[in-house]
Amino acid sequence: MTDQERLKDFVEKVLTYFNNDFAELKRQNVTASFPYIFHAFAGIDFLGGLACGFKDKDGKRNSGDRSRWFISTWMSKADARYNKSHSGRNVADYLYTFLRSGLFHAACVEGSIKVQTSEDLKSHHLGYSFDDGKSIMFIHPIQFAEHFHRAADLFLEDLYKDNNKVTTAVVHSQKYKEDTTTKEKMYNLEYLFQELTSNSPLVAGTRATSSAQKIS
Repeated sequence: MTDQERLKDFVEKVLTYFNNDFAELKRQNVTASFPYIFHAFAGIDFLGGLACGFKDKDGKRNSGDRSRWFISTWMSKADARYNKSHSGRNVADYLYTFLRSGLFHAACVEGSIKVQTSEDLKSHHLGYSFDDGKSIMFIHPIQFAEHFHRAADLFLEDLYKDNNKVTTAVVHSQKYKEDTTTKEKMYNLEYLFQELTSNSPLVAGTRATSSAQKIS
């Protein structure tokens, strides 16, 4: 098996979960905001790691760096505004700091961000308004997830065309799979997948949507 074939096999196994999750969220017309945001950032983190590695040169996790890179480099191909600035910060940094980290660590969006999944607000995604002189960025979670999937397709198309990039991604993915912490997480996820899918058509990550709160 060639490097490219090994890489495709690994990536496709992982992305199957992402694609099935997203299809199921849309099929069930889920209107909760959090599942789409978690979904997109998990994919951003993973694909960013294939290109940038999953740890920095000191062996520390580099989730922030690889996520910001993927947003500014590849999601900007779905919408150029991902590589612009907002309130004096790069949009990729703004989204990672206040949207991703807010949800992952504080269970809410932070900073000047508002999220809503109403279809009639989709065109306002990445736009901003002012409230008492404060600039507020609007994120449409479904549009954000759709942009991730579009960016993922473009990223992988570019990756598979370049043997050097393939080799780099293979090395990064191998280190990812060999990492002890990752192995433990992969085992736990495998168990979780079995538990969730035995009772629900939803795969890991989306079953919690029934209890998620819609933000207005």
